[in-house]
Amino acid sequence: MKSEKEIIKIRNEIDVQWLVDKIRKKDEFAFAFKFKKQALFNNFLLEMNVDLKCFKTKYYYFDAENKIHISESENGYVWISNMGLVSAGKETTDKFVNSFINQDYVLRLTLNESIRICECDDVYDIDSYNYSLINRMNSILFHNIVFYFELIAKAYLSLCNVKVSRTHKLNELFDAVEKTMFEKKHNNSFFHIYIIPSYKHL
Repeated sequence: MKSEKEIIKIRNEIDVQWLVDKIRKKDEFAFAFKFKKQALFNNFLLEMNVDLKCFKTKYYYFDAENKIHISESENGYVWISNMGLVSAGKETTDKFVNSFINQDYVLRLTLNESIRICECDDVYDIDSYNYSLINRMNSILFHNIVFYFELIAKAYLSLCNVKVSRTHKLNELFDAVEKTMFEKKHNNSFFHIYIIPSYKHL
């Protein structure tokens, strides 16, 4: 196999067997692969017990139990992960940072849609479609903002090599963030200035 521009080339049956063995040994990875011939990719799918007909309909396979994720890109490569649903193009290898980036994107879209609805002339008409939408948006925004703060905390703690609690309680996460900021001497940063007051006013 050969790697070019972060795409691993699968050129022959030896490379296919290497990939299959890597998955079976549970060496965790999430990479883009390019198969030289369709037959090589078909053989790989057969080795993984993937139904070829089903795959060629969906161009996608996911085995939740074994965390195998295979998807074919229109750009000519195959994305394979044995770490679960890990998509291509992640910003970092840190799952909390990636989750934060994704949540930031979701929140921005939601805020933009809320602004668009609020600018409609009939938004204050209680029988209007847009008024109903803005009521639903209120709940969506609340839950997404809470989750956004949770991910800020978890991403920060993870980057500081602090064990991240599985809790969803913001007060516990806030205490851990505040403690870590002082221990790591980050308490004189813009991050401290912007984040700590925001947490305190939640």
